Amino acid sequence: MPHYDLTTVNQGAAALTAVDRAHAAGQPFSVVFLDVRMPPGIDGVETAARLWRDHPDLEIVLCSAHNDYSWDDLARALGPTDHLLVLRKPFDAIEVRQLAASLSEKWCRGRRLARQIRELDAAIQAEVEARLAERARHEAELRRRERLEVLGRLAAGLVHEISAPAQLASASLDVLAEIADGLAGCAAGERPQDLAALTADLPSVLDNAQLAIGRIHALVKRMRAQIRQQPEQAFKPSNLDHAIRAALALAEGEYKYCAEVALELAALPPIHCDEADISQAVLNLVINAAHAIRDARGGAGPLGRITISSCTGGSFVEIAVADTGTGIRPEHRDRIFEPFFTTKPIDQGTGQGLAIVHACVVDRHHGSLSFDTEVGRGTIFRIRLPIAGIAASSAGTK
Repeated sequence: MPHYDLTTVNQGAAALTAVDRAHAAGQPFSVVFLDVRMPPGIDGVETAARLWRDHPDLEIVLCSAHNDYSWDDLARALGPTDHLLVLRKPFDAIEVRQLAASLSEKWCRGRRLARQIRELDAAIQAEVEARLAERARHEAELRRRERLEVLGRLAAGLVHEISAPAQLASASLDVLAEIADGLAGCAAGERPQDLAALTADLPSVLDNAQLAIGRIHALVKRMRAQIRQQPEQAFKPSNLDHAIRAALALAEGEYKYCAEVALELAALPPIHCDEADISQAVLNLVINAAHAIRDARGGAGPLGRITISSCTGGSFVEIAVADTGTGIRPEHRDRIFEPFFTTKPIDQGTGQGLAIVHACVVDRHHGSLSFDTEVGRGTIFRIRLPIAGIAASSAGTK
């Protein structure tokens, strides 16, 4: 037979006190037998309701020989519960023993189950925290790798973009060195008649050097801002004619031995844009055109032709760069704006030129970029930019 520790009280209030004390002492009651009528204090139903407020898992048996409460009355007074039994008097001692044994075991199992659930919850929480920590580590590593990939692309883009101004700066320094040698000769009394010719070229050479160095400085500044994730500078009204001519000056070393350049520039309104970005886009298109013409000529034959034109059309302005080069093969047309896509040997191209054009025109200026091409005849690229910041269509190709 199971062993029980019994406590007996004769009032509902005393029952509340006894249960609270036992719980505080770490020896909680498992089962309480309550008489319904316990005058002059609160009755058994009220006592049960108060007990369950602080001890909701307590098993309670209501004992009565009277019909003071129907089952519906009890349900309204105590609410839905599976911790209540009603025992009618008179009853046999065996009934009380059976109830005490079964309800005590039920209470103990409930406690064990609650403990197991708490332990399982703790284990699950620990596992969740461990997995979240592992996920955080993986995400941090992924962000680091993505950052390195972005830096790699930025570096590749910088290498591509800085090539033309670096070549112009180098060529300008070579010319300045020749001028310096000539001036030194004039100072020594050798061929003084050359002084005027030498000094005549000096302003344009210095302008080209200043343009190249300024462009390199702007590229480095933009890359630093991208690395630090600084916000884009606000666009301001810009002269696209100046942007186009600056691009031509930077690209001269690429086209001067293989192509003639024709300008068909209309009078364009000032455009809210980043002038350096648009100049870079035109520069890359001109360099691509020069390379296409060089490939088509094969080092011989008449010079090719690069035509740069501009016009307005409603809410946008258009800049077009046309060439008489090789054209773009059909299997390459869907990929030409992808970063790192190139048809050149590894040591001759980074695959960044047209990707940078797309980023400048479409991503940063919400303009559009399209092209028409014919293999063996040439290609024309069209840049469309919204006037006064009006959003234009996204990129498209033909």
